[in-house]
Amino acid sequence: MLKWNRLAVILVFGLTSLLVLVAFYGNYFFLTDVREQAQQVSQVVDKQKDLLATYPPDETELATYQSLYEETQQFLPEGEQINAELLRLEALATVENVTISSVSRVEAALPVDEIDGNYFKSRYQVEMTSAQPGNMQALLEGVRTFERIWNVTNFTFTKAGETDYSGSFAFEVFYHNERAVK
Repeated sequence: MLKWNRLAVILVFGLTSLLVLVAFYGNYFFLTDVREQAQQVSQVVDKQKDLLATYPPDETELATYQSLYEETQQFLPEGEQINAELLRLEALATVENVTISSVSRVEAALPVDEIDGNYFKSRYQVEMTSAQPGNMQALLEGVRTFERIWNVTNFTFTKAGETDYSGSFAFEVFYHNERAVK
């Protein structure tokens, strides 16, 4: 039989105390953080489950949102898509007897500060000539009827000769870019 002496009792007590201290140390410094993270994740999952229960995915709602998106796509498209707008401008200029000599990009894409999200604007400058200033004004009035939002920021014209007028206007086009990096 095992005979307990003072050294054996001290060793057993010391080893048992060491095991208890290691367990408390591991629990306090390692498992507490893991438990907090698990609790946060479970709270997020619970909130998401509550949202799904409150607002279940519905095909009719999806169709409604898609139709609203398609309606706004015309005047606030995804991506800049300026080429189609410049073709419309050129066609309108031909109808109004205005010759567009140049279109240049003045500013690259800038975020729209007043709106949260990935909304941007680009600024362009158009140089043009015409026989009458009324033709240039009619061109600007026609631009205002486009489906897409054009923000004309300035318009100037001067008499270039006996029968010619030259002018310019600056405009901004707005668009949405979901893939933009913040």
